[in-house]
Amino acid sequence: MAVTQTLTLTQVSQNIAANTSQVRILWQSTQTGVTQYNAQKKATWWTRTNGGYWQPYYVYYTLPQNQTVSIVDTTVTVPHDSAGNCVLEVSTEMNTNTATGTVKLDKSLTLTQIPRYSTLTAQDADIGAVSTINITKQSSSFRHSLRYSVSGAAPWTYLDAQGNTSASEVIFSETAVKFTLPADFYYTIPHRSTGVCTLELWTYVDSTTYLPEPRTTTFTFRADPQLCGPEVSCTVTDTNQKTVALTGDANTLVRYLSDARVDMICQTHGGASIPDESQDVSLRYMGTWYYGKQLQFSGVQTDFFKLWVRDSRGYTAYADHWVNKFIPYVRVTNQSVPTRTTPTGSTVKLTISGSFYNGSFGAASNALEVWYRIANSQADLANAQWYQLDPTLSDNSYSAQVSFTDIPYDQTRWVETWVNDKLETVTKVIKIGTGLPVFDWGQNDFRFNVPVELPALTVDGVALADYIKNVMGG
Repeated sequence: MAVTQTLTLTQVSQNIAANTSQVRILWQSTQTGVTQYNAQKKATWWTRTNGGYWQPYYVYYTLPQNQTVSIVDTTVTVPHDSAGNCVLEVSTEMNTNTATGTVKLDKSLTLTQIPRYSTLTAQDADIGAVSTINITKQSSSFRHSLRYSVSGAAPWTYLDAQGNTSASEVIFSETAVKFTLPADFYYTIPHRSTGVCTLELWTYVDSTTYLPEPRTTTFTFRADPQLCGPEVSCTVTDTNQKTVALTGDANTLVRYLSDARVDMICQTHGGASIPDESQDVSLRYMGTWYYGKQLQFSGVQTDFFKLWVRDSRGYTAYADHWVNKFIPYVRVTNQSVPTRTTPTGSTVKLTISGSFYNGSFGAASNALEVWYRIANSQADLANAQWYQLDPTLSDNSYSAQVSFTDIPYDQTRWVETWVNDKLETVTKVIKIGTGLPVFDWGQNDFRFNVPVELPALTVDGVALADYIKNVMGG
């Protein structure tokens, strides 16, 4: 009896979701001739996929005369690799117990690749801008659902095909999703300028069946400093009650005399904060940076302040602040100068002059007073009488004069001057020195010119001039 055998492998179907295929294995034997063997014997066959291990199987057979019988006729489920590929190999071996002896068959079948997971990419973007999510389909019939997480774990938020958030899963067929990054992203990075968003793409092979694992990708989102950076401003208040009484407004400053309290106002956005007010809030005044949220400056000299703030993301902001109203006060000065009209004369002219603010403070106008007192010694000044002068005013300057006619050239005097406006008083104590005698040198002579006062001459106790007048009958 002659024995011939065939081995056929046929792909029957595929399960895309399970990444498997079904293959029919048909092993047949045909016997011819007059001899037959009806005793039952055991045969062996093996399978393996993608070059892995051989899996043995056993089957019992008989070989009836002049018949074709199926030794194996079965459908097996074959797993594909992660790329959706699979090569199935089958090997058979049978001892026919005939003259044909042992028959061995080998067969392989490359299965149709199973479409696998679609993939996705996403663009980095600023919060509030659009990140375009591109989906590469592995099959035109596939559909997808999409969700995101800033933490990379639950909670997840679903997106629809237009990039809008959804409370439930949305299955769509589009391949490009325009995702406008929500402002909530700011609050996930209160101490950083960037964050990472994770996307999950679920692949649906039909309306209900999806592949078991999602594909993921990440993109970086950035906090836009134009939208979430800090803001800084301030209020400036005069704490000198004397100047406030003159201006009638605590928000008005008087140069040199107001004491300014600066309260910094810092506003952060998107969950950011000010880490340390002693380091992250500052004000520049007269060329120097000062740190802190509340600052005090005595005798302010400018109406301009430069402000700066830094938030917990490291973003900074500057601002310029001008005081609401600034009075350009001119400080009172006192220049008191005595001058003898002649070196040997008894007349001394005292000039008092200087600068002052010749304007209004707002609630009141400025006013200037000029006073003096004179005494024989500096110690006597304390008890001397004060005299007021009417100054001549021109713009922000003044001048006043007084003449003394009874100070002999060889004597001294002490003068105290006192000048004040509504904010300041400036006094000065000066000494009027002696005059100087005049010396003339001629070619033939030398003259010493000084005023001389002779003692009064009398005759019989009557002044000489009156005596002569009486003798002459006048």
